[in-house]
Amino acid sequence: MTLDFNGKAFTHASQSPMMLSRPPSIGIVIPYFGAWPKWIDFFLVSCAANPSIDWFLVGDHAPATALPANVRFHATRWSDYKNHLSKKLGIRFSADNPYKLCDLKPAFGRLHDDLLAGYDFFVFIVTG
Repeated sequence: MTLDFNGKAFTHASQSPMMLSRPPSIGIVIPYFGAWPKWIDFFLVSCAANPSIDWFLVGDHAPATALPANVRFHATRWSDYKNHLSKKLGIRFSADNPYKLCDLKPAFGRLHDDLLAGYDFFVFIVTG
């Protein structure tokens, strides 16, 4: 007997929720504050080349170019984002620098459950 992530028992791999009869859905969250790097246009081309993945860019500056269909930008100020994180975690997240988001990596699924609801897998990318 094997248990899945929710503690439900299954006896054969074909019963596992990890054995999907369809391609898995993947959501990627990328919080980024400040001006985007000069290579953002190339990054967006690579996102477009992976249409089965949904990308969520969260930050205070929208990329200057048009976004591919599978990329969504969620505008927020750093101060509002910190409040969101504090509320979701039940702590006071008061970092002055977005670089400190690295400390929250293990919680990103919970922090962005509103964006990631319904996805089979999620990825978070913290740059800085």
